[in-house]
Amino acid sequence: TTQMARTILDLKGAPSEARIDSAAQRMAASYLSILFVGGTQVGKSSLLNALAGQKVSETGQGAATTQNAIFYTPDDIFESDLPFRAGEDRRVPHRATKLARKVVIDAPDCDSFRLENRTRSLELLTQADVVMVVTSWEKYNQLTLHELLKPEIRGRSSAAFVFVVNKMEELAENEQ
Repeated sequence: TTQMARTILDLKGAPSEARIDSAAQRMAASYLSILFVGGTQVGKSSLLNALAGQKVSETGQGAATTQNAIFYTPDDIFESDLPFRAGEDRRVPHRATKLARKVVIDAPDCDSFRLENRTRSLELLTQADVVMVVTSWEKYNQLTLHELLKPEIRGRSSAAFVFVVNKMEELAENEQ
């Protein structure tokens, strides 16, 4: 029926069958998924840790620290309810009232030398309800991030995109 509707309406660039199925699954979900996506060392994990009020995700200097997705979930939402990869991703359950029915995901660094990190970030991006695009003053104009997001921003009107420029305190006041 999807193909017939496209033919009747002649919708060029309409979402694929997989994206329509993904959107239907998101609408049926009993939680709001919030994805932190961005490059290496922009502070995605630090923001998650601050939101959680505890260390949930490793932070570090240098090479990509987040190699697999970290799911910060209410304790009544299980791995089977999520786009979770057992053996790769990590789930950290919580009972935070302020985050009831919200799943916060720290995606792998999308500009990592590991191609699978970019692929996983994109996969999670296509399934999230809210996408927090985290960048820093050093990387806000990085081509890798723009290449990752451009087709998704054009094609995903159902997701809310929020752009966060992190680490602004590192700039001199007159540079902000």
